[in-house]
Amino acid sequence: MLGRGNDKGKFGTIISWNIVASVLVVVVVVGLVLWFKPWEAGGTVRLDYRVSFTYFGSEDNAPLENVVLKWSAPKMENSVVQDIEGGTTWELYYIEDDNTLTLQATENEIINLRGNRKSQLEMYAFGHEYSGYGPVLVAWFDRLYPREVFIRLGYGVYDKTVADELTLKVRGQTDSVAGWHAVGQENQRIDFSFWVGFWRENELIEQFEWIQENMTYGWAWLWPV
Repeated sequence: MLGRGNDKGKFGTIISWNIVASVLVVVVVVGLVLWFKPWEAGGTVRLDYRVSFTYFGSEDNAPLENVVLKWSAPKMENSVVQDIEGGTTWELYYIEDDNTLTLQATENEIINLRGNRKSQLEMYAFGHEYSGYGPVLVAWFDRLYPREVFIRLGYGVYDKTVADELTLKVRGQTDSVAGWHAVGQENQRIDFSFWVGFWRENELIEQFEWIQENMTYGWAWLWPV
């Protein structure tokens, strides 16, 4: 299924998304600046991507188990390009009642667990996959609770001639694409959002989002922001 997003939650769980989104962009950009290391080698460019998946909740507010997230990979002519140097990590946030975000954990440590979370998020796998919408990045992890925001951060250093052509857009489209799946919970309907951003040398060049209510697993287009 390939759908479009809405901005209201059937279960009353989409929590002032415009406010949360603004805070989220600030968090991501600050994280980008802290993580960013200028690349000074001649003829190369550094590109960074950030993707966030927010699980606002469901009718029973059950956790999502065996979560698989997929989103469009940086690509040129529908093919993944090998970087000269690269890296990736993740962060997990919680949306407080006042719509602020609390950092709960990173790939390396637990910071401040909130809500129903009692343990570190366990990442099962991360990598590339080819889909009907071109190459995508895939993150598979154990569990996500309501009001949690999962963020994946990645960067790559490329030759300038290649960097100019890389994009998160689906080939032939102006939009990007993303999808989610909770293995064993195929009938679970949730309120959630996807957001992705793409930076060139610390300058935001592309961003897309998708906000959805009462939807089971599947794919959807992410609109340019």
